[in-house]
Amino acid sequence: MSRDLVCWVGRRGMVVLSRRTDYEQLLALSAARTWRQFQAADPVAYSQHVESGVDNEEDVPDLSDAFDISMVAGFDEGDYPPWQQAMMEYFVPGDLLERHGVHESTVHNGSYWAIPVSAKEELVSELSVGGFKVELVESPDFD
Repeated sequence: MSRDLVCWVGRRGMVVLSRRTDYEQLLALSAARTWRQFQAADPVAYSQHVESGVDNEEDVPDLSDAFDISMVAGFDEGDYPPWQQAMMEYFVPGDLLERHGVHESTVHNGSYWAIPVSAKEELVSELSVGGFKVELVESPDFD
């Protein structure tokens, strides 16, 4: 289990915790302006996009072509990149999630943890006492 986390207040006004590696990938994805930068940020998603989304080699985007994350299948539906509020249950101890948040569900994207901003300081403190390194960061362009 990764013990190096970052924490921010997301667009929905809730606390979001992420593994540092996932956060760094989100930053790289949000900064990607060419297909080459997207390929570097997420080689697996790039390969899946090319393999599933093109009918012939002529449809493969040139790596120097302009890129926008909304071009990737699943982005507009909230399926890509992985929704960090839904991912928290995989690396934040369950007792802390239950104490500080509410387990919610959506019709299309499944369940997630809603942690109010008022719980942020205490949650981060408890994570730190539990051996996690938690850095407070700015929200990426999408979370």
